Amino acid sequence: MSSTSSAERLTPPNSTGSLQPSTGPLPPGPVPLLLLLLLLLLLLLLLLLLLLLLLLLLLLLLLLLLAAGQKR
Repeated sequence: MSSTSSAERLTPPNSTGSLQPSTGPLPPGPVPLLLLLLLLLLLLLLLLLLLLLLLLLLLLLLLLLLAAGQKR
């Protein structure tokens, strides 16, 4: 009786937990990979934005130097 009751207790979570995630919107497996990919993409975007800001600062410095040189 104990083995059958434990098996019956284990079957409902298996039918609802292991079979549905494959068709559900958030499967347990690929979710961390997607989150890691999204984080990597966000980091890449932040790095690109920082590079663009550095380039803009360099351009502004060059323009200021040119303006200062022309004033002299």
